[in-house]
Amino acid sequence: MSGVDGAASRDSFNVRTAATLRIKKMTPEKLTNSAEIDFNPELLPETWRAALQTAIKCTDEAAIWKIMNAQQLNAEAHEELVNSISRLHYRHRNIDVYCELFMMPVIVPSECELINEPLVWKSARDTIKSALNNWFGKKTRIVIFEGVLPMDWITTWRPRVIRQHLQRLVPESSRQATEFPATTIELPERAPRLGFVLIACQKQGEWPEIPELNSLMDKRLKDVVRSSLYLAASPAEAMAPYAPHGGSRDFEGEPLVLAPERVQFAITDGIVLWLMKLHAMFPILGWTVSQSIAASDVVKFTLHLADSAVRLTQFTVRMHQIGMQGLNDITIGLAGIAPNMETPADMSKDQYLAMQTPSAVA
Repeated sequence: MSGVDGAASRDSFNVRTAATLRIKKMTPEKLTNSAEIDFNPELLPETWRAALQTAIKCTDEAAIWKIMNAQQLNAEAHEELVNSISRLHYRHRNIDVYCELFMMPVIVPSECELINEPLVWKSARDTIKSALNNWFGKKTRIVIFEGVLPMDWITTWRPRVIRQHLQRLVPESSRQATEFPATTIELPERAPRLGFVLIACQKQGEWPEIPELNSLMDKRLKDVVRSSLYLAASPAEAMAPYAPHGGSRDFEGEPLVLAPERVQFAITDGIVLWLMKLHAMFPILGWTVSQSIAASDVVKFTLHLADSAVRLTQFTVRMHQIGMQGLNDITIGLAGIAPNMETPADMSKDQYLAMQTPSAVA
């Protein structure tokens, strides 16, 4: 299962068991009247924990990596990082405001063009935001970032990028464009793709939380998001069943949507489900996993596909986004699909460089 203290995601499948356990709420201590931006969970006396919180607060990536390299095998340190990196506290007009990023995984069939499609998103945005407002509740203010963002992009985000997204929520903060190196996962032409709806939540006096498990509310939200995206991406196909002699409706072209979750759960669950859908269309014959030589935070998966056009492909995950538990869940998910290749098969340098595209601006 994904998360700390046995917490499971709301949308559970295959290697997970449905559960209603949630992450223990980290109640921050009340701060003094300071204008400084801060993250202040319950600190334990370990030096690394206090140092890590300071590094996150200052978005000091060099310090973050130094601490995490020293704590590389410490699962608690990885959980501390993933739980903290997507949270932010600030004071505005003597009011404590708490912010956190959440994500909705979206599995997109090849025939449904909606990932990183601004016009499609513009048509569906208002309906999706209204549904999310109802789902999170009146006390939580939400901000939806533009578009269904490709997994390829999100897994390149360094801590600096996540913190910059959070900084946008702070009144009077600078609105600088967030740049990151965009990559493209090479896949067969008809393969499903994975994207995410990025949601920032703000709440006065306490951290935003995922609502208590309610199957009816979850289904209603997912249905609204799925149908809104599908209608915007394929209006002719979506309306065809309602035209004269339109026949029965075909749901195969619709995206698959999961309920919003904390960042580490959403990325992990999205990837595991996407791998299952990919395997159903293009069998995964084998796989390897390795840590990047250049960056210990980056873990690389190589897939051997039963496809003549794309025999090998790779995707990466980042430990500061998913933690050791998330990495374990993805590995278990792959192990249930295909064997680990005894001899690692990797892309050549030329193949990898060919996947790189110019920097994207979020």
